[in-house]
Amino acid sequence: MKMPNDEYEKYKKLVSGWSGGKDDLQRVYDEIFYKYEDAHDCLVEIDKQQSKWTMDLH
Repeated sequence: MKMPNDEYEKYKKLVSGWSGGKDDLQRVYDEIFYKYEDAHDCLVEIDKQQSKWTMDLH
């Protein structure tokens, strides 16, 4: 399943305001990766919302 636009926007907002730790954010990224077939492309764009850490985008 491809990520719906409303989910994409939700994740962008979540990442841009992230106040938790890197491991917790990585779990969000992992959840996205395993849930959506277009996850890598989405994660590249979602990750642009934060610059604090280098994340594993799979």
